Amino acid sequence: MRDKEHLYTSTDAVYIYAEKIGLPIPTMKNLADKLTLAEGVEKEGYYLELYRNNGWQILNRAKTGGIGLIARNKWSKKTCYEEASKNKTRGSFAKCSSGAYEVARRNGWLDSYTWFEEQQKPAGYWDNYKNCYEAALKCKNKSEFSNRFNRACVIATKKGWIKDYTWLDKKRIAHNKKWDYDSVREEAKKSI
Repeated sequence: MRDKEHLYTSTDAVYIYAEKIGLPIPTMKNLADKLTLAEGVEKEGYYLELYRNNGWQILNRAKTGGIGLIARNKWSKKTCYEEASKNKTRGSFAKCSSGAYEVARRNGWLDSYTWFEEQQKPAGYWDNYKNCYEAALKCKNKSEFSNRFNRACVIATKKGWIKDYTWLDKKRIAHNKKWDYDSVREEAKKSI
């Protein structure tokens, strides 16, 4: 299948390069057989470096080690549901597991995840200042507001209401408690 992709896809890197230098697309060469997925990932990086060190021009756009089409089969209705159930909102589901979220979105499964806080609100609910304000009151900072009430955060930002939620602007302190905005800024000045 990948061989056909090189031959017939005008956006494929091999196809573009062959067209550019005016040579036919070479036939694909099988470098190893009967590998596990993990071994295949490892060998891909090995062969890329081997060819690079031997002076070949590398056309890969993506990093080696990706499993591409194989990953599409990972997300079924059941596995997406299980992954979604680890989250309270669509926003956190999208952040924590973008692959599962995308598959669920494309297949229309998101509406069946009724525990998402945002799902309990009717269309246009967040277009109301009071509703967004009350949601923001339940949060300590902008990050939490975005994670728990993503749609409210987006609308409040777009309409300029978020400037009224001053408690969300607390300075964020790094986990090691040493770095906050001011200390990072001062440290950065030293390197100038």
